[in-house]
Amino acid sequence: MKYPFQSRCCPGIPGVFVRFGSYPTMALEPIDPETTVELYLEDRETELSKRSLYGHKSRLGHFLRWCDQQEMTNMNDLSGRDLHRFRLWRRSDGDLKPISEKTQMDTLRVFIRWAATIDAVPADLHAKVVSPSLSDESESKDVMIDSQVAERILDYLSSYEYASIRHVCFTLMWRALLRRGAVRALDACLVDVNHVSILNLLTDLLVLTATGARSALGRVPRGCTREFESV
Repeated sequence: MKYPFQSRCCPGIPGVFVRFGSYPTMALEPIDPETTVELYLEDRETELSKRSLYGHKSRLGHFLRWCDQQEMTNMNDLSGRDLHRFRLWRRSDGDLKPISEKTQMDTLRVFIRWAATIDAVPADLHAKVVSPSLSDESESKDVMIDSQVAERILDYLSSYEYASIRHVCFTLMWRALLRRGAVRALDACLVDVNHVSILNLLTDLLVLTATGARSALGRVPRGCTREFESV
């Protein structure tokens, strides 16, 4: 068995080990990885959205696969070296990019920290979960949308979400080539209505605002002082 600190079997209690080191001693209680993950997800169910909970369950599912391959049946045995091996395995197994690897390991760190509260792992083990450091470039992702796809999106919005916030915003981003931040900061006073392409865009938007999109444009009052803040 592997332990990050010196450990000795607790007399009279088979399977329970006590850690000795610079931290206070703590008795670990044997528990298998599957049960630990189940208890974790049940505990976080009221805190996380369904989407976030699904993400945690999916990412921890890979951890359970790795535990099964390593024949690790007791969370007490988990060490910093094991966590490093899992990181390398997951990177290779999933062909992960740095940002995906970071998400995977960040979730694992939260899980390991929680597992310590039920005496499944040492209290300091979460500190040994290493996530990659990301540059600004690696955190961003450029995706080109096909013009036919964009037109289908606009057709859908025109049919089913007419004059909605999403309809107005996507029209601005696609027709005027605006980024989301630019749409957010849009001020009616800054629009050059003499520019032909802008004038055409405004003509489309006037139809939308006439049927209810004024709220989507931030209900700009007289004087044009309020910025678009609804995105």
